Amino acid sequence: MSMGDFNGHVGKWIEGYEGVHEGNGIGERNVEVKMLLEFCDKKEFCVANTWFRKGEKRKVMYSAGENGIEVDFVLVGKGNKKYLRDVKVIPGELQHMLVVTDLVRR
Repeated sequence: MSMGDFNGHVGKWIEGYEGVHEGNGIGERNVEVKMLLEFCDKKEFCVANTWFRKGEKRKVMYSAGENGIEVDFVLVGKGNKKYLRDVKVIPGELQHMLVVTDLVRR
């Protein structure tokens, strides 16, 4: 299986991907993200970004004009979710924002 930049949007809808996706995405899921979600389901990963409730300013990774989307994802093995403390976007003036993951030590 090959994965890359496919402009996937996980959205808010989790049906079919419970345990992979917690429902705290932005907007609607698109077709391009299906491969990512199936990979996570098969390999027991979760999309860490969707496990944290945030306002759009802390979720939008790419913006063009008035449109903001969430397209960069942090994947974590389901057994390692306990180490996650936060996944957020650092807002700025650029089109692409920095995604940061906070972890706790063992």
